[in-house]
Amino acid sequence: MPGDHIAAIYDRAIAYEAQEDDEAALREYRAIIRRAPEFFIAYLSAARALVRLGEPQAALELLREAQTLTKSDPAKQVWLHLDLGKVYEATGQSEAAIQEYNQAVGLDSALVTPHLYLASLYEEMGVLDAAYINYQELVKISEAYYNPSWAHELFAGFLYRIGDYDQAIEHYTEALRYPGYDASLLHTHLGLTYAAADEREFPDKEARALAEFEAALKNPGSNEHYIRSVYGNVLVQFGKFNEAIAQLERSLELDPGTPAETMLNLGQLYEADGKPEKACALYRRIVELGEKMPSERLHLAQERLERLGNLCP
Repeated sequence: MPGDHIAAIYDRAIAYEAQEDDEAALREYRAIIRRAPEFFIAYLSAARALVRLGEPQAALELLREAQTLTKSDPAKQVWLHLDLGKVYEATGQSEAAIQEYNQAVGLDSALVTPHLYLASLYEEMGVLDAAYINYQELVKISEAYYNPSWAHELFAGFLYRIGDYDQAIEHYTEALRYPGYDASLLHTHLGLTYAAADEREFPDKEARALAEFEAALKNPGSNEHYIRSVYGNVLVQFGKFNEAIAQLERSLELDPGTPAETMLNLGQLYEADGKPEKACALYRRIVELGEKMPSERLHLAQERLERLGNLCP
């Protein structure tokens, strides 16, 4: 396409976004608005770039400009409300964001995105009843119009976070019934939920949890290091320390950049197994990574090294 073709400019902007160069992307979106002020999507994309660049007020002004393009077009009105809501979220105006999202729901009750945004925001605010209702609506709509696996997974994750493990298990299990989703992660999270569940409800919860992790490892793909890390921590919970060490060691082999939590947990297991030299090596690795590690994890590694003292070679 010619270099000044609107579609070419827009695609170039998307490419800049893929490179995380929001300033360059914004220049392209603004060029489109100058050349074709009726090109609605450019306003939304430019506003999103402005938010990422820390200029939410400029984003709001741009979205207000775009309002004139939404008359008699409910679809455009919906997406304008959603983007306005996101800007309000970015500026800490949660109630204003909720109003925008609810207006989007009123315009298109079959759209999942407004409920997703509402559920996430209500959960962040601690308004769990409202979050529950919106996650539930997300599942209901997705079952009518979309592949519902992802919606069941999102709802299950919320239920796990609030400690409703029985319902979380139901929704993770339901998510696994549908194709098109990464089953290895679903099995992993289902295993984690069984491990957390009440033994009175699931007297065989250990067997169920471990079976889910084994199912996850049948075809783990790029998630293997994560699955083994979570699996290792669950094995610790059930007192299977040697198996836990094996899983955490393999996780570190697969991904040397594994989070500090995995190295700290493995180090603690090494200490309990009478292998302080191995624990020290892991703690030193965390310390050497310095600012790349969360400060509280870094301090904990330093404390453990000091405590082990002469036991470290």
